Amino acid sequence: GVPGDTVEVKDEKVYINGAPLVEPYILATPNYTYGPKTVPPGEYFVLGDNRRNSYDSHAWGNTCPAQQQCDFVPEENIIGQAWLSYWPLDAFGFVNNKIIKPHVP
Repeated sequence: GVPGDTVEVKDEKVYINGAPLVEPYILATPNYTYGPKTVPPGEYFVLGDNRRNSYDSHAWGNTCPAQQQCDFVPEENIIGQAWLSYWPLDAFGFVNNKIIKPHVP
């Protein structure tokens, strides 16, 4: 989720702004619920592709002290850049690193 998006996980699906996220790249659907929560300005909501066993935004929020929001990653903490995609195999190759929107119908 990007700033301003409302993210929710329910019924084994991820929803962005109320629309289900199309995720052909995951092997197992999430087996937890989350949100709905709105991503604050300058922060991002991230999920690992192993939805059932990733230590990601949905898990960080559950370990946060009261009155503090830990679910999101501040933009200044995002420092990596992808250069190669190897999964799914039909997408194997170099990544062009342009900003793309997730496929939300």
